[in-house]
Amino acid sequence: MPAVLTMPTPFRVGVLVDLYRTPDAGGHVKVWERLAETAIGAPSLDLTVFFLDDAETVTSLSDNVRFLGVPAAVGTKRFRFLKQGAGHTDLASMNRRLLPHLA
Repeated sequence: MPAVLTMPTPFRVGVLVDLYRTPDAGGHVKVWERLAETAIGAPSLDLTVFFLDDAETVTSLSDNVRFLGVPAAVGTKRFRFLKQGAGHTDLASMNRRLLPHLA
């Protein structure tokens, strides 16, 4: 009987980045974008990087790598007096829109 080759189950990784992914985003966002690009095609890894976005979005980089955008629950974008150069974030302790995506 011939041997059956089976692929190991990919290691699933979810990264929560509590910032917006924009062209002028800073280093924290850019590092996760570069790491995601590096993971493309790695059969042993399934990577989802969660960013803040104005609507729920999915940007697939490959079959095993994607960016998922989730609106902020209590975003600093709402408060004009919090405008500053570092980028906006979510002030909520938990964002319920993430729950369906987390296993």
